[in-house]
Amino acid sequence: MRTESARRCIDIGRALDLLQAAVDSYGPAFVYPPVADPEHESVYRVDDGPLTLAAHALQLAGVPDTELEPLRHQPLRDLHAQGLMPVRLSMGAAVVLDAAQRSQDRGRSGGEALEEAAKVAERYMALLPDHAFEAVAAAPERRPNMAPR
Repeated sequence: MRTESARRCIDIGRALDLLQAAVDSYGPAFVYPPVADPEHESVYRVDDGPLTLAAHALQLAGVPDTELEPLRHQPLRDLHAQGLMPVRLSMGAAVVLDAAQRSQDRGRSGGEALEEAAKVAERYMALLPDHAFEAVAAAPERRPNMAPR
């Protein structure tokens, strides 16, 4: 059963905020053990090591460990595509969290993974037409996919 906090949709901005908080808690120089085999990419953790940045970000969003544990050894992108994430993510949030996970899996530090995720977010947002932002600015109370901060 999903918790109430996990039922809200995490948007791209909230995903970046959560990744920042995860990096702050580990320290920007923290390097997660690199994942050499793509079959062992994990949104949660490898063996009994620390939570991955993506998993720690989801934990900070209120997703309990019991809902993160089943995500072992599965890439975030696959889980999101299959609808198996324990929390709703906007497409932008999924892209950002996936970028952080992939960067971390390649042996980059948390700070570097966050930078990569921010660059991906910028590129993603650049794909959206200007009228999408105008619509949101005109009616902020009508943001169905925006999680409260």
